[in-house]
Order: sequence, then structure tokens, then C-alpha cells
Amino acid sequence: MVSANDLILCGLALLSQRVAEAKVTEQEINAAREAYRRVGTRGACMYSLLKDLRAVHSYYEHSLHAFNTAFMAAVARTEPAEDLQERIANLTHCVTLQLFRGTSRGMFEAHKLLFAIQLTLRVMEEQKQLCSLELDFLLKNPKIPAQSPVPALLTNEAWGSVLALSNLENFRTLSSDIEGAAKRWHLWMDTQQPEMESMPQEWRTKTSMQKLCVLRALRPDRLRYATSDLVKEYMGEAYMESVTFQLGQIFPETNPTTPVLFVLTTGVDPVRDVEHLGSQMSKSAESGSFLLVSLGQGQEPIAEAGIEKMAKDGGWIFLQNIHLVPTWLMKLELILDVFHTSPPHREFRIFLSADPPANPLVSAIPLNILQTSIKITNEAPQDFKANLRRAFSHFSNELFEASIKQPEMKSIVFALSFFHATVLGRTKFGALGWSRPYPFNTGDLITCVDVLFNYLEVNSRVPWDDLKFMFGDIIYGGHITDDWDRRTCSAYLSTLLQEELFDEMLLAPGFPAPPNTGGVAFFNNYIEEQLPKETPEMFGLPMSAEISFQLNQSEELFDNILVMVGHAGVGADGEDPENALTATVEQMLDLLGEDIDLPDLLSRAEERTPYVSVLIQECHRMDGLIHTLRNSLEELLRGLKGELTMSEEMDALVTSLRVQRVPHSWAKVAYPSNKGLGMWVADLQARIKHLMDWSTELSLPKSVWLSALFNLQAFLTAVMQTVARRHEWPLDMVALHSEVTKKKPDEIVNPPREGAYIHGLFLEGALWDVRSALLVPATLKEMSQLLPVIYLKAILPDKTMVSTDTYSCPVYVTAMRGPTYVSTFDLKSKDPEVQWILAGVALLLEDPA
Repeated sequence: MVSANDLILCGLALLSQRVAEAKVTEQEINAAREAYRRVGTRGACMYSLLKDLRAVHSYYEHSLHAFNTAFMAAVARTEPAEDLQERIANLTHCVTLQLFRGTSRGMFEAHKLLFAIQLTLRVMEEQKQLCSLELDFLLKNPKIPAQSPVPALLTNEAWGSVLALSNLENFRTLSSDIEGAAKRWHLWMDTQQPEMESMPQEWRTKTSMQKLCVLRALRPDRLRYATSDLVKEYMGEAYMESVTFQLGQIFPETNPTTPVLFVLTTGVDPVRDVEHLGSQMSKSAESGSFLLVSLGQGQEPIAEAGIEKMAKDGGWIFLQNIHLVPTWLMKLELILDVFHTSPPHREFRIFLSADPPANPLVSAIPLNILQTSIKITNEAPQDFKANLRRAFSHFSNELFEASIKQPEMKSIVFALSFFHATVLGRTKFGALGWSRPYPFNTGDLITCVDVLFNYLEVNSRVPWDDLKFMFGDIIYGGHITDDWDRRTCSAYLSTLLQEELFDEMLLAPGFPAPPNTGGVAFFNNYIEEQLPKETPEMFGLPMSAEISFQLNQSEELFDNILVMVGHAGVGADGEDPENALTATVEQMLDLLGEDIDLPDLLSRAEERTPYVSVLIQECHRMDGLIHTLRNSLEELLRGLKGELTMSEEMDALVTSLRVQRVPHSWAKVAYPSNKGLGMWVADLQARIKHLMDWSTELSLPKSVWLSALFNLQAFLTAVMQTVARRHEWPLDMVALHSEVTKKKPDEIVNPPREGAYIHGLFLEGALWDVRSALLVPATLKEMSQLLPVIYLKAILPDKTMVSTDTYSCPVYVTAMRGPTYVSTFDLKSKDPEVQWILAGVALLLEDPA
């Protein structure tokens, strides 16, 4: 018989065995958990990135529930593996790629590279392959103001970037190497794809990230291509592939409680895709199982009844243009919420469509709908051929056959389609294309063709002038608010709509107008087979405009990355960010120097000539700007030292200083400028010096740096006032006359007897031949040029003085153009004025480089 003690000992032994087994199991679980931590870390990285996308566009909303669903779906799709490390690698790859693709299909094309490069940078950081100092330079592109020792190779701004980069440990010799081997660096920089070539000297051994930093300084226009290569290198080709939209492949991810939201884009109709898929799955309007409702005009009750019916019977409903009924969307949100507690029929599906909001950061669609929806953004190609093909596709043989002037109708409709593709394509070149954005659309083109049809019916000959006025000033011109853009629009029409159109004249270099004897099929084939490769010249722009376009895209890309990450940055050699910021603030306070002595200036200004009045006004404005800067910097310095509580304004100032941007509070009282913070401060110092030099003698400078002034129109008016008073001319009859000299500012000995010499103007879109004193086309690598001194004087215009060999050139403060317009200067030219109009030639008071 077993004693009680034996039972106790047996029980203790069994318990010890179970405890030992539990410890082994715990160790195995901990080991497995640690092994899978890599997958969890990647998931956390992806979710953090998806949340940050909201800073770029309000439609990029993602809930944790939707993310978890997508994450688990990706896990379920992962290929199994016996080996644990292989399994983890498969999971990490599949989760990353599936979440990336699922998010990308709901993003605009302009943001897909942003998403890919952000993911790449975060993965590199996760794998300890990212240097924070190099990333800081890449995002901010700081510049140290200095004169370029190799001006033929690098501008002052580019050299400033090189000097800033040379402060980093891995780039100490960059500036000296470039200066010492300028020829070899010139050859590398002049290659069409420098990111694909080895850099000179030992720089060929640098990492891809370090090469990106060098490109950021020397060839920023190639950054988008280089970042694409970085994504392919670290993440794989799959992250840069363009995935074709197919609703059938996405449909398995849908369910009765999750709406599908289509973001509407030009040239794409999601209704057709949904109807086509519905017909394959026995969902159609004829059978009563598919309902299409276009919201607005009181259609909300119909939509509510339709949702109720389809949810009960298992049908599909498509609600179009939900952005038009923002108030009713709150009710739609409640209806969709009910589905989570009272699920509808398992075959029920709800589709939504909406236009992107005018302000990307503000959406009328409720947050819950955005977060839970499967978002799909399918953008049609926006290249010139696609735009032309899409434009002409709206017209049929029946339209041409109905016209009494079929040949003329065909030629002009094709020319209008070409014009429409041109005005749309010109938008991508930014302010060089149009100084303001305009909502040109297919409706404008169709209206033009309707007007054309009616005019041809009632006129024996083609009324070219009437048509150009209707198209350029009324229909397309109805969108245009800038007079110079209206001139561009009219210039296009004047070159396209003329009698030579019927004789196969050139619509663009290498592309003659098609014969007007064929039908729609012939014209479509002509587009596919005869249209040359798209270049800026197709829009009338110089070839160098492509560089400007690429540069703008690169700057936008890195600006958006900064917006997403709110990059704090660090000081040199790993210095603490707070100490680095304090040092920056103290340095900027030292650079501001002393205030302008306004009482002394006013006491010496006994004779208030127009020029002296302008000087006093400018000194007042500059003094106010200096005070604003000094007060905000001193306040921030006290906040950083703990003497003041940090306010919202101080936080905004900190953010601006860290990302090297001019703070909004400064920009409000300053002059328009596109410069980064470092170059802006250096520019401010130069402006202050120019005003101080002028105020010392109170007499007009030998040459006025026009860019240094706040109120440029006031100075131009002062020139006219001074001359008008001398000759006793009525001021309202006086006009400003400009003449480009052959002298540089330091070659001017004295101011002119009448008028004024000015300098600091940059010509964009063309070049100035100093020897012949004429405008000439821009070369491939030269988009802008600093002009010699310009002589301004006032004249009494005379009809006999009208010249056809000049170009009326608009003058803007910055490359942003539009609202920064100042005046108009005449520049001599032997070429037709329309050439320079289409090329977007303008004078800028700030270097656009």
C-alpha cells in the first residue's frame, strides 16, 4: 500500500517535471516570439508610415482595424516554409509588398514615388543602414553662402550646397576635389544620366545614399530617377512597377460592410469598370440588382432607399460624386456603421466615387468612410499622346458628316484637340507653363467644337478671328485670370488656326497637320504612328524646360518627405538638436547687425525727391522686417533656455529653422522669395547693405539693385516722376522705356543724367546675346541668365515709335510668377514675338536656379 508521503513525493516530482517542461516551453515561445519580432517591427513601421501619409493628402486615411485586416490577409497569403528563418523572411517580404501595393492603388501617381522612397528610408533605418546626418542633408539641402570658385561649372547656390555637404565626415574633401578636378566633374555633370555613371576620383566607391547627397548638390534635377534606383536597390523592382488597375483582382478583398471608394481623375470612368464586373457576376440594372445614383439635385432619398433595398436583396449600388453632398455624408456614415452590427446580405456591395478636394489637406468626406474604405485611384496617362488621343476620341464620323464643310471641320477639330492636349501638358512645367493653375477640361473642348460647327454652318469662309476670340478669350479664356497667360493661350491659337492648316502645316516640330480626307480611324492612326516623342518643344518651350520640370518634381518630392517626417535633424558630428538650434538662433541674431537709424535718415533727407521718398519707404519696411526677425529670435532663445513657455508661434519657428525654410511669420512682412533659409538670410544681409549704402549719400546709386527693394513699382514710378518733372510732361502720358546695356554693375561709373541704371534681373526661358543685343533661344543646359545693367528712362510714347522687333517681356519678382508681377520691359528680338510668348520668356528679380 502506497503511503501518503510517497504520494506527496510522487506529486512533487510530477510537478517539478511539469515546471521544467513549462520553462522549456516558455523558452521556446520566447525564442519564437523574438524570431518573429522582425515581422512585427516591419508591421509597426508600415502602420506608422501609413499614418504619416495623412500629412500629404486628406484621402490617405487608414484605421488600425483596416490595417490589421490587410496585415492578416498578407500573412495568410505568405508562402509556407519549414525553415523558421525562411518563414520569417517570407512573412516580412509578403507583408511589406502586399501592404505597399494595397496602399499604392489608392494614391495619386504624384505620390507613389514619395511612398516608395519613404518606405525605403524607414527600412534602411530599421536595418541600421542610414546615416542621420546624410539624410538630414538630403532632405533639407542646406547651403553655405559663398562665391563659386568654378562659376562655369557651379552656380553660387550649388557651390553653397557643396560646402554644406563638405561639413559631413564622409564628404570632407568634396569641395577641394571638385575645385581641383573641375574638368572631370564637368564631364560627369554633363552626362544625360549622371546617376547611372560612376562619379570621378574615389567618389565612385560611395554608397547609393551618399551618391544621392552629391546629386542633391550638383544635379538636383536627376533626384527622382536616382531615388527610384535607390528603391530598386534596397526594396526590389516590384516596388517601382506600375500595377495595372483591374477591379476583378481587387474584388475578392471587398465585403458587404466595406465600401469601395474611387477617387475620380481626368479621363477615367470607374462606372464602366463596375458595370462590366457586375455583368460577369449577374449584377445589372436590367435585373434590378445594380443601381447607379448620381448624387446632387435631391438624389439623396433615392440613394437611401437604394442602399436599403440592395442591402436586403444582395445587390450592388454605386453612389457617384459623394463630395457634392457633404451634409448627407454624415447620414451615409451612420448607415454604414449600422452594417457592422446588423450585417447586410453577403452579396451586397457599395461603391462610391469622389473628386479630390481643392485643398488636399481638407476633405468633406467623413473620416470613418475614408479610413474603412478600399480606396482606388486609377489615373489615365498624362503624356502628350494620351491627352491628344483622349481629346480626339470625343468626336465621331457622324459629327464630321453633318457639317457642310467637312474638310475644314476635320482639320480644325484636330487642331483644337492638339491645342487642348497642349494647354493640359503645359501645366506640368509649373509657372513656366502657366503662371497660375487653371481647370481646363474636356467640356471646354466639346464646347469649342459645338461653336465651330455653328460658325461653319452660317459663314461662307472660315471666320478665323471670330473663332480665335471665342476659343481663346471666352471658352478657354474664361478660366484664365492672368493677362500674360491669356496672351499665351491666344498665341497658341494664332499659330494653329490659320489657312495654312489645310495645307498640312507643322503643328509642332516634326508633326504636320494630317490630311483632312480621312475619317476618325485615319486620324487615330495618324496620332499613334506620326506623333513624335514628347519634348518641351512640342509646347513651344525650350528644351531646358525639361530640366526645370524635373527639378520642380524633385523639390516637391523632398518637401513632401519633410512634411511627412517633420525631420528634426541634428547638429554637426552628432551634436544635440537643441544645442544646434540654440547656436543657429544666436548666429542669426549676430548676422542681423544693428537697426537702421531712421531718425538720422529723416533728419538728413531735407529734399524729398521721388528717389529719396522711395529710399525712406524701403528703410521703413526693412527696419520693420529686422525688428520682426530679432524679436522672434530673441523670444525663441529665451524659450530654449527655459525662461519663457514655448508658444505655438515659437514651435512653428523651431520647425521652420530645422527644415531650413523661411518662417511664415517672417515671410508675411518680407518680400516674395523662393530661397531656402540660409540663402534667404544671406540675401537679406546684401539687401540691407545696399539700402545702407544708398542712405549714406542719399543720392541715387550708380546702379540700383532692383531686386533689393520691397516696393518695386514705387521705384519705377519715381523714375517716371523725375523725368516728367524735368520736362514738365503729364505723368499719365509718360511710359517707361528699357534698354539692356553691355555693362556689368561694377563698370558703371556714374548714374545717368536722366532715368536710372538697374541690375539684378534674370532672363528665364531664353538667353541674351550681349554682342548683338538680341534675344536668342535658350540652350539645353542654360535656362536662365543674369542680364547686364538695364537703362530705364521715361518717354512720351509716339505712334511712330511702335516697333515690331521687340518682345514685351513681363517682369516678376520670383519664378513663381503670377501674383509677383511687377512691370513690362521691352527686349529686342529678330524672331517673331509669338516664339518668346510660347517659350514663357520672362524677367525675374530672383535667381530661378
